[in-house]
Amino acid sequence: MKTDYNLNREITTGEEAKDLLLEGIEELAEAVLVTMGPMGSTVIISDEYGRPYITKDGVSVSNAIRFRDPIKNIGATLLKEVAQKTAEEAGDGTTTAICLALSFIRMGLECLNSETNINDIKDAIDTIVRDSVIHLKKHSKKLHKKDIFKVALISSNNDKELANVIQKAYNHSNIVKVEEGKQVLTTIETITGMSLPVSYFSNIFINNDKKQTVEFEKAVVLVLDKKLDDLSPYNTILTHCGNNNLPLVIFTEFISDSALRLVETNVNNKFLEAVVVKVPGFGQYRKDNIADIASYTGATIISNTNSSQLGIGVLGKTKNFEVGRTTTVLGRHDSIDVRQKIKDIEASLEVAEISDYDKEFLVDRIVNLTGTLSIIKVGGKSEIEMKETRDRAEDAVLAVKSAMEEGIVEGGGVALVRAYTALKDTKNNKIYKTLLNVLMTPSSQIFMNSSGLINKDFKSNRFDSNIIDPLKVTRCALENSASVAKTILSTEAVVLNEHLWN
Repeated sequence: MKTDYNLNREITTGEEAKDLLLEGIEELAEAVLVTMGPMGSTVIISDEYGRPYITKDGVSVSNAIRFRDPIKNIGATLLKEVAQKTAEEAGDGTTTAICLALSFIRMGLECLNSETNINDIKDAIDTIVRDSVIHLKKHSKKLHKKDIFKVALISSNNDKELANVIQKAYNHSNIVKVEEGKQVLTTIETITGMSLPVSYFSNIFINNDKKQTVEFEKAVVLVLDKKLDDLSPYNTILTHCGNNNLPLVIFTEFISDSALRLVETNVNNKFLEAVVVKVPGFGQYRKDNIADIASYTGATIISNTNSSQLGIGVLGKTKNFEVGRTTTVLGRHDSIDVRQKIKDIEASLEVAEISDYDKEFLVDRIVNLTGTLSIIKVGGKSEIEMKETRDRAEDAVLAVKSAMEEGIVEGGGVALVRAYTALKDTKNNKIYKTLLNVLMTPSSQIFMNSSGLINKDFKSNRFDSNIIDPLKVTRCALENSASVAKTILSTEAVVLNEHLWN
């Protein structure tokens, strides 16, 4: 049946547009900010069937909110993107990002109401972010492995049992994943694991929206030392995986648009679980990485496709697989033996003419082939409890990862308070001084959520009290909140496109 429609564009301008955007932002933020801090409240979310889901995770709360008014919904969506981007980059700090974004917008509007030029406001926001990040980095500390518990404790909402599990997981390995368990108790499974600094070719493959990752158990692996221009030689493999519900991981240096669209279509249509991942490195280093992936999975390297069809015998296998925005992790299957591969690489280290760079690369390859992966299997007395605990465990693990990358700062919003104190008298600029107050709002929100029970004495050193945050989390929250605030403050019109069906 053919359906005709007319495209209608509705334009809202000026204060009306800003007011409606701000309504959506304010109402979404109100629901999210009650969760902030160790004494923040939980939020009950109802799914489409009325089933309750309890969480204290800012992204989960924000993603559950949608308004009937389309302009309010645009405002809320912009704020959701702040939280989502911060979660993708740093793994935590979503509620802090929303708190900062709301404050930048509110105080920016105060400045606009006094007839301040929007460009001066945007410049002040950029300067505050730059100055604050410099201050945060200057006063950060390296995270020692024995202190992982402290970061995990804060990010898991003071769950000592969960923080202990995360500390034990990192004691075993530097790669930690979180999965749903099948028992009441939360346990740790340790397997050998390889980590690669690469990502997927398309967001279509994502099957964990919150983490923006692709996750499989017991996937099969196709390793190509060539570009993937045509899928027809792999039809037997694709059909076998689709018919047998086998997740397929394809490693290649490049995939054509037409081939990528075809894989995406198969995934969208639920015929196939699959992901295409870029092989790391260039030149000979890429070939070495391909060889390591093949050895680690038991796959046959495909460098040409002269035969009409490739059989399933060329496929390797992995016990556990996850690919995110920046990292791919493979869990080695129990049947795969890489001892000879490691011996071959060790022998290459004995060559006298080898450069220092090549030696470092060979050592990295050995470390990767011998690495371990800790899997935290989250338990619970009910599905609701298990999912809520898994949310907090994932946040805590990602926060630890961020802390290991860039170090730690004083927690509870105090690092931003320190930045405010250091910067407040550095510039004789009214806009700068007004907007600088934004840095005080996260600590104030945490204090308010605790009904005054949390110590607001900023003289005490939070490092000494084991109240710490990853620098990367605080930095990303500040940068992303400033970005969306500038967008909202400079908006003068909203154009809505609606399909009016006849």
